[in-house]
Amino acid sequence: MSSFLRPLIAQGLAKLSVLNLPSRPAAVDLVAVADVWMESLLRYRQDWRADLDAKRIEQAFCYLIDHAEQWPNPRDLIRAMAPRPQPMQKQLPTPPVSPEKVEANRRQLAAILKQLSNKMEIPK
Repeated sequence: MSSFLRPLIAQGLAKLSVLNLPSRPAAVDLVAVADVWMESLLRYRQDWRADLDAKRIEQAFCYLIDHAEQWPNPRDLIRAMAPRPQPMQKQLPTPPVSPEKVEANRRQLAAILKQLSNKMEIPK
């Protein structure tokens, strides 16, 4: 659920507000600004997850705090966010190889090695 978003947005906007950037909304309007940011982020993505997105949002606000020259918009936060981490995919198991196939492969490899050693001459 996206209930974790509101505190992150409130904290990020409060930090940005302290910077007193040009176009900063009045302190009395920050609650309404946070509501608009929530609406915008929920339109952008409806499946926000704390385990995948909280750190990304915090880091994006840190980026804005470090780089913004004027009061940012929600799209600036979205653009500053790192890509969502992709879950690890299971590796397919090694297909079974019959003992006959293993032996055939060994014979083939031995023949190749013998052929290579006959073609190579080692200088004395």
